[in-house]
Amino acid sequence: MKKSVLLLLVILSFCCCQRNGKTICGVPVQGTPWELAAAIHDKGDGTFVPETVTEYENKAIIHGWLNTNNDETPY
Repeated sequence: MKKSVLLLLVILSFCCCQRNGKTICGVPVQGTPWELAAAIHDKGDGTFVPETVTEYENKAIIHGWLNTNNDETPY
């Protein structure tokens, strides 16, 4: 009985550590909006280039450009 409970605890803790969080442009969503914009700029997949951040009471909007091969499209 003790072995099965211990095995269950190990499996549950492993599953909690492997939880996939949300990502934007290949960057995990964490920290402040400014930190997220900086991480997208520095470590992102290159599909979006952040320019400014507008913060509201309950949300924030990261303004920038879509990075396409043909032209620069504001997003």
